[in-house]
Amino acid sequence: MSFAAALPQRARALSHLAFGTTVVLLEKPYVHVVLPGRVLKMREAKKRFAGYDKFLCNPVLWTALDDYQQRFRPLFDEGPALFPSMIDMGAAITSAQLGRLVGDLTCKHLGVRVSIHRVRDNAATEASEEIQSGGYLAPALIGNKSAATTMDSYDHAQGMRAAREHGARIAGLRSSPTPLRV
Repeated sequence: MSFAAALPQRARALSHLAFGTTVVLLEKPYVHVVLPGRVLKMREAKKRFAGYDKFLCNPVLWTALDDYQQRFRPLFDEGPALFPSMIDMGAAITSAQLGRLVGDLTCKHLGVRVSIHRVRDNAATEASEEIQSGGYLAPALIGNKSAATTMDSYDHAQGMRAAREHGARIAGLRSSPTPLRV
């Protein structure tokens, strides 16, 4: 889930992530992500010449990926897939299965089923709200050519900011705890 938010690509691209080829852990905190054009959403004629090549600077994500690669990934098989299949040893899960897993996890932990594509939209929303000039940067973050396309999926509720302000207000209303004598 963290990688889906940090790398706001579509499920098809995320299902092709593999250690050593498309995901390379560089010196901490840098993660190099290289995706071939064939896994990206674009016109077929452009896929031969295009790709996704980004460096992420995120110490928390780097540590999580390193820990996963060293301690947990070997429990599945010897393959490099970031999201390994439990049915087809050595292979990655499909984009549809990845979408189902994300939906199941969000339903279990948040009480609401969130699609993996919506995680991508939420990354754009967060960028729009929290980064200076984020509204201009969000289309580049999620790979939209048009700002209008990004705005179509932008959550205009000011969600994170509203949640933080609400939490601070509730915390301010709390009184000091009193022991309950029964």
